[in-house]
Amino acid sequence: MDLRSRIVAFVLVFVAIACDARSRGEDVSAGAEQRDPRGQVFAEHRIAGIRVVETIVGGDAEFTDRLPVVMNIHGRGDRVRIPRTVAGIDTPVRLLLPEAPDAFHEGFTWSPVSVTENRPRELAVALARNSERLARVLEWVVDERDVVGEPIVTGFSQGGMLSFTLAARYPSRLGRAIPIAGFLPPALLPRHAARVALPSIRAVHGTDDPIVRIGPTRRAVRRLRSIGYPVELTEVEGVRHIYTDALHAAVNPRIAAAIEAERERDARSPLDHLLP
Repeated sequence: MDLRSRIVAFVLVFVAIACDARSRGEDVSAGAEQRDPRGQVFAEHRIAGIRVVETIVGGDAEFTDRLPVVMNIHGRGDRVRIPRTVAGIDTPVRLLLPEAPDAFHEGFTWSPVSVTENRPRELAVALARNSERLARVLEWVVDERDVVGEPIVTGFSQGGMLSFTLAARYPSRLGRAIPIAGFLPPALLPRHAARVALPSIRAVHGTDDPIVRIGPTRRAVRRLRSIGYPVELTEVEGVRHIYTDALHAAVNPRIAAAIEAERERDARSPLDHLLP
């Protein structure tokens, strides 16, 4: 490569980096802290083109406090709300509630097609596109907030699919994923694991789910395990595609355990792994 070509290549790389940094700054519109009529503290942000509500659950804390982070991703047709999945948590946690970009009935959707339509390509494209947006949300919270450990991601149905997708495509952005009644389309299954610390995945799925069937979830779990992911699947007998008490009994302790594990990770010295 001659000198002129080297200079052109350098300039192009420099411009690309500068544009990327500028776009990453411009894709965030952070809102101020507020309180609703019940006294619940929250803030509304616009990150990577989606609305994100930030709040604190599990006890009193300030937005400036150092807290674990849980991002809950809603399902098809749902909307931003504090989910039952975090009910019973008795320690303050920063909760991120992203809202899907497209309206659907009374709520919103992350994909223009349902898993029941058997259009896997369109579904995979939508999940990949929106996982990129959600990865940007995780990046933002780590940059802007004092985070205990690594973020935890969970969600039901489409939210479960995106939890799997984030763990597969952006493993360095999260510490743990708890997908509920979701699966990972074959097109999004990685061929090999990234050379980073892989997030723990603790999936929960009803055995009688007629919408997101458990078979593809089992296959996705086997594939992820085969390339090195620490992944488990808890099957809840007789549960269909609905968040029942039985499903909650399986999910809630796993979220609580994930929060505690991230607290323990945070408390360890960076040199601990060098000790015998």
